[in-house]
Order: sequence, then structure tokens, then C-alpha cells
Amino acid sequence: MSKVHALEHLGFTPQVDFRLFDNSDGNGQQMEWLSGSPQPSDDEIATAQTAYDAKAYARTREAAYPSIGD
Repeated sequence: MSKVHALEHLGFTPQVDFRLFDNSDGNGQQMEWLSGSPQPSDDEIATAQTAYDAKAYARTREAAYPSIGD
């Protein structure tokens, strides 16, 4: 999962609260924090990534078998 999904899981919006980019300088993905809210720690982001990843099966199953609206 990407850092984008983790930050969305924490309630932040891409391009509004944060921006991820890679300027091809060999340092990998960088983040610019745009929100007025405090930036989550790496541990908070990792916890959100774990929670998001844990629900991957449910998201996949929901897409494959949509609700019939009983």
C-alpha cells in the first residue's frame, strides 16, 4: 500500500493536506505537508497502513460481489 492510502485512512486529502513527489534525485518519494493539522508521525502512518492493508480482502470482495441491496 502506498503512503497516500495511509494518509487518506487518517482523514487527510491528497493535494490539499499533503503532496507526494519524487524529484528523481535518488532520495525516493518525498512528502510536502500542506495541512494546518499536525503531520502524523511515521509510526502513525505505519499503523494506518497496517489497518488499511488488513481490509484489503474486504475491499476486493466488495468489488467482485457488490451488494444486491436487500
